[in-house]
Amino acid sequence: MKVCRQSKLHTTAEMPAETDPG
Repeated sequence: MKVCRQSKLHTTAEMPAETDPG
């Protein structure tokens, strides 16, 4: 979840699973 810290909105738009893997 390192990418989420750098680009929260970007990660959510590209990979929402990364922000909420559970």
